Amino acid sequence: MAWEPKPWKRPPTSSKNREGYEGARLVCPHCSQDARFVERRPKWCQSLLGTIQVVRPYYHCRRCRRGHIPWDQAAGLGVAALTPAASEVASIAGVRTSFARSAEVTLQKRCGLRLSESTVQRVTEAAGQRLSELQHQKVKLGADRVWPWQRDACGKSCAYAGLDATGVRQQGEHGAKADGRMGLCGHSLQSAQRA
Repeated sequence: MAWEPKPWKRPPTSSKNREGYEGARLVCPHCSQDARFVERRPKWCQSLLGTIQVVRPYYHCRRCRRGHIPWDQAAGLGVAALTPAASEVASIAGVRTSFARSAEVTLQKRCGLRLSESTVQRVTEAAGQRLSELQHQKVKLGADRVWPWQRDACGKSCAYAGLDATGVRQQGEHGAKADGRMGLCGHSLQSAQRA
């Protein structure tokens, strides 16, 4: 799966739906009863450009006594109060090195994000959970790609595939034990061209 930069899209609005406002009432996503509009509530979010404040409509259901902010879901804001781009960068850093190093060094130096170790861990694990669910549902990621494989003597496409794994020992802070990591490298090769 190749990463491609995508511009952030503002959630859709219309003349009836301004800044996430969907009317005086909407259907509660928890119990399917009426949830009424209460007020616009501010939320501070961490973005790649710094901390920003968004104000979004808050709806409350009297029956189940739960609140709902539909704009957060439409904009991709999670519990960690990170924009989708900041969340993506944090999860990529969390996969590449330890959560602590990602929070204390990598994210601060590379893009100025100041996040705690636990936030990087939660965001990375949530991204892994979403990917696991997509794989379980057999959702195809990425566009189809045509591979120009060579043909063998019988005219069939052929290539060689390989997979290599190597263990990397890890050491915790002050010489403490830590789980090791296993790096995997896969490759595919075509047979040599005949002149």
